Amino acid sequence: MEEIAAASQEQSEGIEQVNKAVTEMNRVTQQNAASAEEMASIMALFKTNHQSSRRVSPLKVYEKVSSGKAVVKSGRFLPSPPP
Repeated sequence: MEEIAAASQEQSEGIEQVNKAVTEMNRVTQQNAASAEEMASIMALFKTNHQSSRRVSPLKVYEKVSSGKAVVKSGRFLPSPPP
């Protein structure tokens, strides 16, 4: 009878360990999913920002001359953000 009780206790402890491991795996999985979702959002923002920067028309810089009129000093494209 004592052997059955001891085996039952061991089995109960084993089940508890498995339960704790599964709970921890679930927590880590949820954390990883949240991190992946956050990374996907960040990458979407980078993609949108990169596409927007490619559509920017030339930037004209004006210089005021002594006559009071503004003239084009230079024309250049805005730099793209780093990858």
